[in-house]
Amino acid sequence: MNVGFFMLFPLLTVHLTRDLGLDATSVGLIFAARNLVQQGAAPLGGSLSDRVGYKPIIVAGFGVRAAGFLLFAPSHDAPGVIGAALITAVGGALFDSPSREPPVPLDTPPRAASAAKRAAEPPVPLDTPTPGASAANRVGRAAEPGLP
Repeated sequence: MNVGFFMLFPLLTVHLTRDLGLDATSVGLIFAARNLVQQGAAPLGGSLSDRVGYKPIIVAGFGVRAAGFLLFAPSHDAPGVIGAALITAVGGALFDSPSREPPVPLDTPPRAASAAKRAAEPPVPLDTPTPGASAANRVGRAAEPGLP
């Protein structure tokens, strides 16, 4: 997914500067705004995927992003390019956050939760001396009778 995205952006930069006549500063500002919108709207994609499910949101994000990239073709001025860039940002925000985090059920059944808790606990409480440590302590005390 990222390979195709990062292969497209240099070509898009060439198209915007050479074919549409935008200067490098304008292209940089457009891409910076796109990145800011995508990163800023990422919680939207994450919360939607928590409510609806991650697969439909990821697929919707792919569709919105593809539509945004297709809108670059007929855009011949800065407002059209900015609109297409912002649409690709919204699409990226929809699929980026859910695709990075594994789905975690928020309502774990009590039995599974207690099994997970038992698995996370150490087999011996950390404040309880192990038999080997207790034996070594007794041997050490026997060798040094003056120790408490």
